[in-house]
Amino acid sequence: MGFESLTRSQDVRIWNHTLGTHDMKTITTDKPFSVFSLEADRDYLLARLINFSGHGFASRAGYFGQQAIEKYFKALMVQEDKIYLKTHDLIELANYCSKFDSIFTGDGFLRQVKIFDDFREVGRYGGESTHDPHSKQEKDFTTAGAYVWQDTNIKILDKIVFTL
Repeated sequence: MGFESLTRSQDVRIWNHTLGTHDMKTITTDKPFSVFSLEADRDYLLARLINFSGHGFASRAGYFGQQAIEKYFKALMVQEDKIYLKTHDLIELANYCSKFDSIFTGDGFLRQVKIFDDFREVGRYGGESTHDPHSKQEKDFTTAGAYVWQDTNIKILDKIVFTL
């Protein structure tokens, strides 16, 4: 269920301001914008609620913040091009969205987005994240170590969401 709206896949060449060009898989869909934006809204609200639950759940606030931004970017792509990129990388998604608005290329905006991009694996996998260069490997376990949720992150998330 849910795959009936996927009409085809295609490869597209994306200009990445920091990495140059590369191929990125896209999914074409006839699903409406609201399918993606409603999920983004839910993740945004979860990030805000979890933020108020305290630091024990901080990585989850970061993760749901990342998910919200990812889905808002994909909602914009669906609205404008009827496609979305098959990636979780917020910088790649922002680079694609830059063809719709120059806000997506601003250094300040990209720095803010990068804060949440860092939670895409840490929030899912904790110490098993391959995206956490500061994790600590012990004999029997690995601990997450690089990405710490800060109280100001929720205000940054609000700013990103209300910009979109």
